[in-house]
Amino acid sequence: MFSRRRVCALVLSALAAVTVGYRFDSVAQAADASAQSIPITAVSGYWMLSADGHVFAFGNAAKLGESVGSLPGRVDLVATPTGAGYWVLSETGGIFAFGDAKIHGAPAALAGGDRYVSMAPTPDGGGYWVFSAKGRVVPFGTAQSFGDMSGVPLNGRILDSVATPTGKGYWMVGSDGGIFSFGDARFFGSMGGTRLNKPVTSMVPDPDGSGYWLVASDGGIFAFQAPFFGSMGSTRLNRPVSAMVGGPGGYLMVGEDGGIFSFGSVPFFGSLGANPPATPIVAVAVAGQSIVSALLQPATTTTTAAPASSTTTTALVRDGTTSTTMKIKPSTTTTRGSGVWYANCNEAWSAGARNLRKGDPGFRPALDGDHDGVACESG
Repeated sequence: MFSRRRVCALVLSALAAVTVGYRFDSVAQAADASAQSIPITAVSGYWMLSADGHVFAFGNAAKLGESVGSLPGRVDLVATPTGAGYWVLSETGGIFAFGDAKIHGAPAALAGGDRYVSMAPTPDGGGYWVFSAKGRVVPFGTAQSFGDMSGVPLNGRILDSVATPTGKGYWMVGSDGGIFSFGDARFFGSMGGTRLNKPVTSMVPDPDGSGYWLVASDGGIFAFQAPFFGSMGSTRLNRPVSAMVGGPGGYLMVGEDGGIFSFGSVPFFGSLGANPPATPIVAVAVAGQSIVSALLQPATTTTTAAPASSTTTTALVRDGTTSTTMKIKPSTTTTRGSGVWYANCNEAWSAGARNLRKGDPGFRPALDGDHDGVACESG
C-alpha cells in the first residue's frame, strides 16, 4: 500500500541554512544480519480526495465514507495496510477513519502560519505520523519519532511524506525538491539545489526499497535510483498535478481536476478529468493485494550531520515563489531509465557531454537556452 523525535540539538543548531537533502538518524544505525521482507502490492484500484472531503473510488477500491463539511481543508488520504480502510487528514489536524482504519490520536492545533499537510501509517496500521508544512512530525500509536525539521528554516514548505516499509523511518519532501530522510530512510538525491520549472508536490518510494520518484506540479518526474517510466512535463495540463502514488513497475499521478496519468504497469481505472469536482483533488491512494515479498538488504549507516555553514543564494522559481537554496549539488548525473539527466550544462560538460541535440541522452529543453535544438553548446 502506497499513498502517499527529533534530531539532536547539535545537529539542528548546525543547520543555520536548510539542507538540500541529508540523512538524519536519531542514533547510529547498525546493519541487521538478516534481510527485511518488503511486501509488494498489486494495484487493484485507487481513491481520490477533494479539498472539501469528498472521496472518489475507482476499480476495486471501495468508498467507505467521507468527511464533508465538518472541518475545513482536507489535505491527505492514506490507505490502511490491508486496503480495507483509509484515514483522511485536515489541515487543522482533524483525522477521520473509515473501514478498518483506527483513530490513534490527533495533533493539537498549530500556530505561526503552520498547517498539517500529510500523514503516513505504520506498516501494521497500529499508528501513524502527521507532518506539517514547517517540518513538524507528530507520532501516534506505534509510530516512533525519528526527528523532524521544525526548528530549521526551510527553502520550501513540506508538501508530502512517506514512511519506510519497515516503519523505522520516513522521508519528507519540500516544494523546492529538498528531501529529508530520518531513521532508516535512505537518501538517494534531491532537487533541492536545482532551479525548477514548477514546485515539487509529491514523492513516492520505489516499491523495491531502493530509490524514489518526485513529481512537480507540471507533471515532470525526477527519478533517483528508480526507473523512469515517463512524465507529463512536456504536456500542457488542464490543472496542476497535486499528488502521486506508486506500484510494482510504475507510478500514477493525479491532477487537481481528477485527471489520472498512469505510467509503467500501474493500471488505469478511470478519472474525473471529464467531470472535475467542485474543489481540487488533493490526494490519491492505491488499493491492492500483497503479491510478493522483495528482499531489502539493510545498509550500514552512521549519523550524518549537515555542514555547520554554507553559502546560500536566492532562486526565483517560475511559479513566482522565491526560495533560498544551498549551492550544493545533490548528485552529478541521474540515470532515468535508458537515458541520462543533467541538472545543468556544467554537469553535462563535466561528464564530457556537449552539443546535445533532441533525441540525444541528456537533452531536455531547459538546457537549450536559445531554443535552437542544441543544448550545452561548446564555447
